[in-house]
Amino acid sequence: MILNNVQLIGNLTADPQTRTTPKGHQVVDIRLGINEPYETESGERRQVTTFVNVRFWGPSGQHLAELARKGVEVFVEGKLRENRWVDSATDEERSMLYLKGSWWQFTQYRTPRSMPQPEPTPQPAPAVSAPEAAAPESPAPAAEPVSAAPAPPAKRKVAKRAKPASA
Repeated sequence: MILNNVQLIGNLTADPQTRTTPKGHQVVDIRLGINEPYETESGERRQVTTFVNVRFWGPSGQHLAELARKGVEVFVEGKLRENRWVDSATDEERSMLYLKGSWWQFTQYRTPRSMPQPEPTPQPAPAVSAPEAAAPESPAPAAEPVSAAPAPPAKRKVAKRAKPASA
């Protein structure tokens, strides 16, 4: 049995880096900082941070690069992979462990200040024909206030069954 599945939640330590391979594949690299709080024997609260490189291929990575910025918290899922190469300066073999991301999701509903906010789209005014514009306005009926709590269900009257006559 083989199991290679990793799930992480962490904050982006920098903006996503996008590149294209010589064969034309889109690659997006991110780096997550994962904070793990703990308490020492003396009761002091501390935290250790682990940094993980994550690589996304294709459209999923492109969407992440378009939407995410440094500091945003992201949930990622993927598989561990290892890159191996020979360092040209020292002729030593090097390796790097990274997460090949297969899926991601934001964990926050709000966006950090560093992320671009969408521009509000102006709504065109409704077209009004000339006769409608000249008509006098009639008073609008008063709107019922909207309550935050839903109304309780209406009580139903249940008819009692008649008892059979005894002989």
